[in-house]
Amino acid sequence: MRNQAKWEYHKTQKEFEKKLAKESKKNLKTFYKYAQSKLKTRTVIAHLVQEDGSLTKTDKQKADVLNIFFSSVFTREDINNMPDTFTSRTDRELMDIKITPGNVAKKLSKMNQNTFPGPNGAAPRVLNNYKKL
Repeated sequence: MRNQAKWEYHKTQKEFEKKLAKESKKNLKTFYKYAQSKLKTRTVIAHLVQEDGSLTKTDKQKADVLNIFFSSVFTREDINNMPDTFTSRTDRELMDIKITPGNVAKKLSKMNQNTFPGPNGAAPRVLNNYKKL
């Protein structure tokens, strides 16, 4: 009986979602309300203590309390007295790099094909295809 009830529930749920999807072009509000109800995470910032000792009641008051706090813990740097951002640690240039098509193909073949694209946005599978060119 339990399994039958579960099956009926899931069947009804699927039918409801299909109907909702069909009607979503006409009634977006209902669709978004349903989608929002399915989200698992609900983030709520707890009440915070204000400078006068009372608890915050509105989101604006919470934002103000957080702003005061974060402003108090950050320091303002003197922009006229900033340290150098880059200093060279060597006076020699790197001159002996040898890049050959064979070396590139070898490195590409060793890449994991199932990883996400790197900072350049190129997927490993795409790069692997280029080694054959």
